[in-house]
Amino acid sequence: MNDQANEFEESLKTLEENFDSMKSNKEYKDLQLNLKTIREMMLQANGSNVELHRHMTTIIDHLKILSSPLEQLEKNLPIITELDGR
Repeated sequence: MNDQANEFEESLKTLEENFDSMKSNKEYKDLQLNLKTIREMMLQANGSNVELHRHMTTIIDHLKILSSPLEQLEKNLPIITELDGR
């Protein structure tokens, strides 16, 4: 999607360079504003994806621990009395 936005932005610049009247055209200004909004939304979505990936990695690590044999799980988990003493 980012490549498409870059390509579209380049096309708009080419139009602007070839047709000076484009700069004052309302539709052209609307396209520029829409492109800016799309870029901002893409940045926000990318940030959300990074955060989601981080959380999913943590969940997968926890699931791996929980899928271990019961004996190993009991050895790795703290005892309730140990937690009360903290």
